[in-house]
Amino acid sequence: AVEKELDALLEQQNTIESKMVTLHRMGPSLQLIEGDAKQLAGMITFTCSLAENVSSKVRQLDLAKNRLYQAIQRADDILDLKFCMDGVQTALRNEDYEQAAAHIHRYLCLDKSVIELSRQGKEGSMIDANLKLLQEAEQRLKAIVAEKFAIATKEGDLPQVGGTWGLNGKAMMFTNKDTT
Repeated sequence: AVEKELDALLEQQNTIESKMVTLHRMGPSLQLIEGDAKQLAGMITFTCSLAENVSSKVRQLDLAKNRLYQAIQRADDILDLKFCMDGVQTALRNEDYEQAAAHIHRYLCLDKSVIELSRQGKEGSMIDANLKLLQEAEQRLKAIVAEKFAIATKEGDLPQVGGTWGLNGKAMMFTNKDTT
């Protein structure tokens, strides 16, 4: 039985030796594969770090974009406020009360939170002055409309009553609004 096992092992000797030679030849290739695998792992780590940096930069750019949008919105609202103030003064000077009412309505539709933020900035005193002028113009326009309506009603001037009623309606639409 032992002799049979030895014979079987001796018969496999050539196969085992050829496998050992093959494994021996594969050693340098396996070392190259190990080096390549380490290099690939390093590249993957670097790429991951690079992706995290890019992601961080994208978040910073997104934040900057949002701040820029807010600044542009703020500037637009400041310009709208100035436009409304100039427009209402010109309209009142020209006795174009309908146009004055349109400017006051536009002013009242501006985003109050943006105006409030702008009041806290460098241009705060200018904005406060514009707001005060617009509020005064609003009160003046209401008084003019009420007076014209009363005169037209007293004189029985129906076309004038209708005209001032239309204007009065526009003037009244901002009576329930908050004027800051």
